[in-house]
Amino acid sequence: MKVLTLQRFGIISESFFPKPIPYSDLLVQQMASKAVEKFRSAGVLPSGVVCNSGDRVFGHSLFFSALAAKCSFRMTSEKIEVKCMDAVVQAEYKAFWQFVIDCAEIAELGKDVPSHFQTYVHVSFQSAADRREMLGRFGDLPEGVSPGGYILYSHSPNWKHEIRLQLDRSLAIQDGLFILVGTRIDGLINQENLTTVYGSFEELGAKMGFKVEAAKV
Repeated sequence: MKVLTLQRFGIISESFFPKPIPYSDLLVQQMASKAVEKFRSAGVLPSGVVCNSGDRVFGHSLFFSALAAKCSFRMTSEKIEVKCMDAVVQAEYKAFWQFVIDCAEIAELGKDVPSHFQTYVHVSFQSAADRREMLGRFGDLPEGVSPGGYILYSHSPNWKHEIRLQLDRSLAIQDGLFILVGTRIDGLINQENLTTVYGSFEELGAKMGFKVEAAKV
């Protein structure tokens, strides 16, 4: 089992409405009020919630960011997109989780709303030998040509939807590895199903012969 050291962590979640939601002044006011109430301590003020009414039918959007702009929320007529990018310390890892959960709560995602949930990490190897062995799995190619990683799919006994795993060389961490893993979540994204999802991700990593650990401070 290869132990990989976590250097950067992020989450990207897209929740798709069953049908487009038309513009409404009341909807915008309610969402803006909820955002400020929930995330004021994370830096969200009324002036920071930006609404573009567009054509006042289906071309509208609402946006705000928090946690030093590392996390953002965007709602359009078709979907809600939540991004938390490049956490580098333990406190940010936990804050990213909570931001995603809180965004799902203020959006009141119903059971009929599917989310494409992805999480990524940039990790470093404990030794050059570990790096050669992991990257060696990408395959042998002619001189001057390097492999671009691989994508695989798996099922977990604890999660009903397929899990997608992508491994590639990291462009953010020198001599590091980039891991992107995702699945579908139906309905509200909460602590319970995120715990199950991440547990399934870890099971898949173990099958592939690695586990990710936070850097020791």
